[in-house]
Amino acid sequence: MKVLIASCIRQKESIFREFLQSLVNLNTEGLEIRYAFIFHNWPEGERIAREYQFPSSVHFAHYQSANQYIASEKGHQWTAPLIEDMITMKNSLLNFAKDNFFDYVFLVDSDLYLPPLTLQVLLSRKRDIIAEVFWTRWEPQQAPMPNAWDYDHYSFFDGSLDLYRIPSCYRVGGTGACMLISRAAIEAGVTYSRFNNVSWWGEDRYFQLHAQARGFDLWLDTTCPVFHIYRESLLGELQLWKQNELPRLPYPDIRHKSRPRLTALMIVRNEANRYLNEVLQMLNEIADDIAIVDDHSNDNTADLCETSPKTRVLRLPLSLFAMEHILRELAWRWAMQTAPDWVLAIDADEIIEHPEGIRGLMLSPDVDIWAFRIFDMWDPRHYREDNYWNGHTRYTPMLLRVFPGFPYTWDQNKHHSFRLPSNLGRFVIGKSDIRIQHLGWMRPEDRLAKYHRYKEMDPEGTWGLKEQYESILDENPRLVEW
Repeated sequence: MKVLIASCIRQKESIFREFLQSLVNLNTEGLEIRYAFIFHNWPEGERIAREYQFPSSVHFAHYQSANQYIASEKGHQWTAPLIEDMITMKNSLLNFAKDNFFDYVFLVDSDLYLPPLTLQVLLSRKRDIIAEVFWTRWEPQQAPMPNAWDYDHYSFFDGSLDLYRIPSCYRVGGTGACMLISRAAIEAGVTYSRFNNVSWWGEDRYFQLHAQARGFDLWLDTTCPVFHIYRESLLGELQLWKQNELPRLPYPDIRHKSRPRLTALMIVRNEANRYLNEVLQMLNEIADDIAIVDDHSNDNTADLCETSPKTRVLRLPLSLFAMEHILRELAWRWAMQTAPDWVLAIDADEIIEHPEGIRGLMLSPDVDIWAFRIFDMWDPRHYREDNYWNGHTRYTPMLLRVFPGFPYTWDQNKHHSFRLPSNLGRFVIGKSDIRIQHLGWMRPEDRLAKYHRYKEMDPEGTWGLKEQYESILDENPRLVEW
């Protein structure tokens, strides 16, 4: 595999030397490597670079312009003409890679210190466009921020800054500065060229638009963080980082556990004489822990749960069913005490068609949430299907990979609350072929009890559909054989 390691350079000598040494230290085993450096108004840079013993040839070029790049302890001063210079230089490096038939170009800013395995980690992801994370205080008193963002110029979804601290690989809206770009992306026309009808500022923003317009996602690896020498005053901190952090890299990827722990999460109330035994037996076969919140049952539901060897039961002194959103969040917090890698949110009247398949789903590194079709069984051999009973045509998220430290949030629905956190839009959802049987409607007495409960708790159909409530007692519903 041919890889071009490339950089556009105008740098303080002390920082540049650290950058060069990290390039020399890069693990390039099994790769055909070449280097390409473009010096912006800095002829001296080539002399410094020639002092270092690179494992293969280096292509040197110079770009002269009237635009002077200034970097100080306060920050880096970018102007529109300087951005145009960057566009010209970076596009020339992409073209150089294409014309010389490189499989990838690794485009790196000259104020980064790269861990030795950075390039190998990025290549192992097999993505067309991927960057390695680093964190920067853009202003001296500002909190560290990443070299990636979710949308627009530099905007983030709730929780992203916490998520990017967790070692793994994430799809992002934009990124830059430490980028591995495939030949396929370059040949498709992904460049740094300006969009004149967009107000976003900076060549990396144009790059993200070109990529998305041509069908290429952008990815961020966070297992092998790079050190950004944004100021000369950080050179001392870099030495500490080399001693303390560098030997630990890359970090283990949270998505690549050979035997992830699964906690089944369940809320129960007066389930002892229904389907609880069957559900517990099923969960004992697949889960490492079963976290149960008993919503103030007045039968022996909680006692029955505690007979199962893997359960831990939280008994509530009063029912929170009328505030279901609070109940759901409480149950989640209870499950988190088992330190799971995955959570399966299931009800006490739901049966998984092939429960042994759940473990296989958890081994997929590219999916964080698995969704399932839930069939409302009207008798043991038939499910209901009509205008108001078609939930099985949609996929309901039930199985979730846990990212420790991510600030999960919950909807505020007092009834029909989502069984998992609500801020999951940024995670990759997969649709499973495994089906779920919802047995809670099979007995006529259960249907009647639910009808009255819904009419009492949601008389105006605020949280559900009034027409569906009324249809519960239909004498001749449309049933489909399982």
